[in-house]
Amino acid sequence: MWSGAVNSPAWPHWFRTGVLIASLVLLTTGAAAAEDAALGAIVQEANDLKDADACDGAVPLYDEVVKRADPTSALRAYALYNRAVCLEELGEPQAARTSYDALITDATVPALTADARFRRGLLAILHGGDPLAARKDFEAVRRTARAADRALVDLQLARLDLDAGRPRSATRRVVRSIAVIESMRETDVDRRGTSLDWYVGEATLTQGDIWLQAAEGIPLDLRGPVRVTKRITRRAKYLNNAERFYVAAVAVGRAPWSQRALLQLGRGYLSAADALQALMIQTSATSTGPPDEAARTALVRWLEPRVRAQVRKAADAWVLCLQVQTELGGAPEQGQICREGVDALVERLKPAAP
Repeated sequence: MWSGAVNSPAWPHWFRTGVLIASLVLLTTGAAAAEDAALGAIVQEANDLKDADACDGAVPLYDEVVKRADPTSALRAYALYNRAVCLEELGEPQAARTSYDALITDATVPALTADARFRRGLLAILHGGDPLAARKDFEAVRRTARAADRALVDLQLARLDLDAGRPRSATRRVVRSIAVIESMRETDVDRRGTSLDWYVGEATLTQGDIWLQAAEGIPLDLRGPVRVTKRITRRAKYLNNAERFYVAAVAVGRAPWSQRALLQLGRGYLSAADALQALMIQTSATSTGPPDEAARTALVRWLEPRVRAQVRKAADAWVLCLQVQTELGGAPEQGQICREGVDALVERLKPAAP
């Protein structure tokens, strides 16, 4: 699972207070109508702050509405939802999850409950959490979703499949999803207002992760120079495919996927370097049996510069990860991983003492 504070889709608040409050006032009288109108005004103020990227000021207002509104009212449900979205934007995923939990438990507005389940499941994708609970949320949403929304749910299920070690299922889901998402591109956004590029970035990153997982599944142990060379070539091909998708994810330019693509690309290069180095050490330590000494010496000479080249590529990817953090935003924790990785690889790339 991914971890760290990252940007989730910036979905707008679900209603315009004037319309909702006008309806409520028609159904209530006296003090109740006055209270609903007052709470509606508070929600409108909170929404204005939220739309102005001032969620730190909006959350206390949503809190007030949640405390004062009738537990079964739609107004409270909408306040809970917008509060949770704001908490996500403020980098407080656990608090956001608690707000979604309350909304889902109340189930006052079915359509809103479904979207809260989607976002709660997405928190597990973005910040780590119980994958089984996330899968349950996504499957519940999928059962009642339209075709376009099912594609977005399937994209999340693809990530869960990949994390669970089911790359074939993940591949089928992500390929179907990206075809539907691409067919929706003329609309620019989904029905919640999230840019479809956000999902394109996620799908492209997921395809890169599938290829990287396949590459890392190819062992590079010493079982004859011909077979070793074939395995190295196949692993390099898979890593190149992963690189192609990661570069495409970066080109989409959506946080957090651009940053994560570079983080994963660096990890892929470093994994390849470590596998090649382990093979080089194994080859050097072997003194009897095939391959013969001349072949072992040639293999070590061939491997040594390639190990350093992969380490250098990993460092370059993580430097770019830090640049993306500055330009597009993203998870500070992911940026810290990239920074620590660069520092470690600088030490590793230092020339050996004579």
